[in-house]
Amino acid sequence: MADTGYNNQGTGRPTSIPINNVSVSLIVPIRNAEGHVESLIEAISGLICGDLEVIVVDNNSQDATWERLRAMRRGLGREFLLLREDGSTNSYAARNCGIRAARGDILVFTDADCRPKADWLVQMAGEFRVPRVGLVAGAIQSAGGSSWIERYSSRHGMLSQSYTLRHPYLGYGQTASLAIRRSVLQDIGMFRPNMVSGGDADLCWRAIRGGWQLAYAPESIVFHHHRSSLRELWEQWYRYGRGHKHLCRLHGQSVLPSSWHSVLSERITPYIPTALNNMANAIRRGDVSVVADLPLALVCWRAFAVGTQQTDLDLDVGDPPRLQAQMAVASERGSTPMS
Repeated sequence: MADTGYNNQGTGRPTSIPINNVSVSLIVPIRNAEGHVESLIEAISGLICGDLEVIVVDNNSQDATWERLRAMRRGLGREFLLLREDGSTNSYAARNCGIRAARGDILVFTDADCRPKADWLVQMAGEFRVPRVGLVAGAIQSAGGSSWIERYSSRHGMLSQSYTLRHPYLGYGQTASLAIRRSVLQDIGMFRPNMVSGGDADLCWRAIRGGWQLAYAPESIVFHHHRSSLRELWEQWYRYGRGHKHLCRLHGQSVLPSSWHSVLSERITPYIPTALNNMANAIRRGDVSVVADLPLALVCWRAFAVGTQQTDLDLDVGDPPRLQAQMAVASERGSTPMS
């Protein structure tokens, strides 16, 4: 894998410096991601942060993720709380599990397929000097990849905060790189645990409407590994469609085009001239993978449309649960002897 700058000069050890004299809890949900465990823990071990609690929540994995996490935690070099959320196969329920167990004043979120740079937390924490800043979004950049699917997602900045921060309703930060004051969650509640997607938007919007400010730290960077297969890309955009329709129901926004004909006419057709021009230029440069851009765009928007069509708006996504001071039952701290 190419060097993306998150190995902290290869030391694998954190530099102990305070971050605004507050404690920080990093929460990472993970499910069926055994191939990501080693590089994820390596990246976390190199984070610069004085008082950092790391919480990884396994969300009902069916592969060797849990066993690999247990094996890796001994080498982390900082407090490592390993939890299981088996009651609900949902990343927001897993994040809530981590939130309930967290001790930090600032709760920071990333995903198992993300690799933060060593100074990720330092860059993000500076924004909290403003008292009304309750949420800080960091930058999400592509970690690269060799498949045509990964290269397509990289070219189009998929998961870039630049899109979500400019959302026409209200800007929001994605949980791949997002920090939240504990007091915000005590004020507005946690994630809605039954949302399949868009839970980060819902939480940010509730916080902003409650008087909190969202800041952006562009130098606070995580590198995201994109989906590598057509099936994974379809499932990603299908889930986006389902989550978007629930967001519209919750916050009174109009649903984006959901029928195949409206997607084609309103979203794809205006994009065709630009796509064809980009393809021609790329082919002249020898990059033939760009010829897949238009077909893959059709796949994404079709999956999104199907997701909105198949979402049951009568499904109760649940009220945001309140944050209470309690520890999760199924926990294993790094200091606890392992069986």
